[in-house]
Amino acid sequence: MSTQTIVGLWEIPAGQEYAGLRFRYNPDGTFEADYPPMGIKSSGTWTLTGNELDMDQTQHTLGWVGLFRALVDISEDGQTMKVAVAAGPNLPRPTDFTKYRLYKRLE
Repeated sequence: MSTQTIVGLWEIPAGQEYAGLRFRYNPDGTFEADYPPMGIKSSGTWTLTGNELDMDQTQHTLGWVGLFRALVDISEDGQTMKVAVAAGPNLPRPTDFTKYRLYKRLE
């Protein structure tokens, strides 16, 4: 999976837990996230190796910082992405997509 595939703005659509949560993955390896319903913002850096996403969150409204490890599966058309992320910072990466969040590409 090319790192360019993930670059862009992604959002969890209505009808799911955390609907409205958005992540912008920038080409320079940085990201910004926001969750408007709770006024939470975060940022940091990201790397993608195969389907393994690492997000080193260095800023968070509530202080939730550290390395978040995830698995990602981007659809062939590049418009949806499954993300199975560790339950918290510095925890082991999930091994499958038993629990995941579905994001839709906004741009």
